[in-house]
Amino acid sequence: MSTILNIIYFVLILGVIVLVHELGHLIAAKKFGVYCKEFSIGMGPVLWKKQGAETQWSIRALPLGGFVAMVGENEDDEDDAKLDVPYERTLPGIAKWKQVIVMAAGAFMNIMLAWALFIGVTAAQGAVAVESQAIIEKLEPN
Repeated sequence: MSTILNIIYFVLILGVIVLVHELGHLIAAKKFGVYCKEFSIGMGPVLWKKQGAETQWSIRALPLGGFVAMVGENEDDEDDAKLDVPYERTLPGIAKWKQVIVMAAGAFMNIMLAWALFIGVTAAQGAVAVESQAIIEKLEPN
């Protein structure tokens, strides 16, 4: 039973890490006006999907990953050609420094998650353990 629980915990924790990571990419891309076709948690066949104003949100069968599909990210993608998206709204159409921020945003969000969890756990403990100072009990001559 504990092995099954460990697997469930692993998948849940990995899911949170992937969700936060991919949200970092999505938020940065949207901030710079990049057209994002799909935001997905998981890989493989689609279990659930919902079309938003611009982005399709989906949950897939294998909970070991995720992705944000941005227009222009893959040069060979024929679906990008079908979309009538101006070049300025594609990943290659934004400035190089903006592309770097979009790509680094996932790792940055994972660092922020770790920081928030560390602060939360520390705050939940109520106090920080500090080693006690040496106390002199009595002095002996010589």
